[in-house]
Amino acid sequence: MNVQAAKVWDDPAHEGDYWSLQTELITGERVRVLAQRGDWSQIVAVEQPTSKDMRGYPGWVRSASLVKGWPTGERWAIVMVKTTLVREGQAADAVKMMRLNLDTRLPVVSSDVDAVHVRLPDGRTGWLAAGDVRLAAGREDAYSLDHFYQTAEALTGVPYVWGGTTSASLDCAGFTYRLFHAYGITLARDANDQALLAPLGGGQGMLVAAGAESRGTLVFTADRQNGPVTHVFMVWGNGQIIDAEPQRGVSIHPLAELMKSAHWSAARSFLP
Repeated sequence: MNVQAAKVWDDPAHEGDYWSLQTELITGERVRVLAQRGDWSQIVAVEQPTSKDMRGYPGWVRSASLVKGWPTGERWAIVMVKTTLVREGQAADAVKMMRLNLDTRLPVVSSDVDAVHVRLPDGRTGWLAAGDVRLAAGREDAYSLDHFYQTAEALTGVPYVWGGTTSASLDCAGFTYRLFHAYGITLARDANDQALLAPLGGGQGMLVAAGAESRGTLVFTADRQNGPVTHVFMVWGNGQIIDAEPQRGVSIHPLAELMKSAHWSAARSFLP
């Protein structure tokens, strides 16, 4: 991926149809191209596990948003704010190159206390503010739970979009997927898979009994008793949850409000 974000559709003919959006990709996110049709590429998003295809989340994306190959490096800069700018130089007024979303991962060329020099997927290099990223070895590294919750809270106000996985648009599972992925925990892309097929995302999840949930636990609900999972939220504490809902986007609100119309299905803890 060589753009800030790209939408993945179930079929090129359905581009723009709200319910046909399958998922979204961010800069540097890796895909495998399966076929091409005109200006489109059929892909699987290899970093988004799903029961739909063991190779990755399937769909169609505009070919112009893709570049071949992937830059390598020993250290990676991971964007930890909603959005940030890549600039041609370190100065605050340096020419803007492109905007990046939360969880964008780029190889580090060099770094100092103020700025990080990174390589973009198309081979160009640019600079990011050091305070907007965390540096990790092998694309992952240790992190603070306090920072994890700060990042979650920073996403409040992001609008709900069916299929959204970026810090500009999120659905319920897109919110949990992107938040955890920014901290090196790869959940499955969809809520039902996050609940039932946690090993697809690396097997970190542990089942939590009803009533034993604690802060950071993901809880999965259904529209009817014993029905399929249709929603996921994260326990915030003190009777509050954080989730992405169509009516208010990402927000922190009382658990009791949601459970008036939802049925508890499962809960998993993915945090250390």
